[in-house]
Amino acid sequence: AVVGDRIRVRTEVRVDRPMDYIHLKDMHPAGLEPTNVMSGYRYQDAVGYYQSTRDTATHFFFSSLKPGTFVLEYDLMANQKGIFSSGISTIPVSYTHLTLPTKRIVEISVGGGSLQKKKAEAERRR
Repeated sequence: AVVGDRIRVRTEVRVDRPMDYIHLKDMHPAGLEPTNVMSGYRYQDAVGYYQSTRDTATHFFFSSLKPGTFVLEYDLMANQKGIFSSGISTIPVSYTHLTLPTKRIVEISVGGGSLQKKKAEAERRR
């Protein structure tokens, strides 16, 4: 990617049982800015939710989720050169102390060149 490119964030959520009042917090990688900062109710992949985007994360609020797998997508714009790791996603379930496990770490290279070359250059500078 180069500065100014749009990068589509795709988060896959798997639900194994019915759940109510779910909040998914999807952290943004450094060097990327949200393109749609308007909060509002959305419907995507057969799921309705309220989306609120801030500088550091996009928040998804679900009143209920049925068992199954669904995908949430939104765009970010590359605004800085460098190698950045994606943020983490967390799902704290309301009205309980449970936090559901998440895994998604992606490295993003902005500014041209391969990710391996940029990593090697960063290592040489250390």
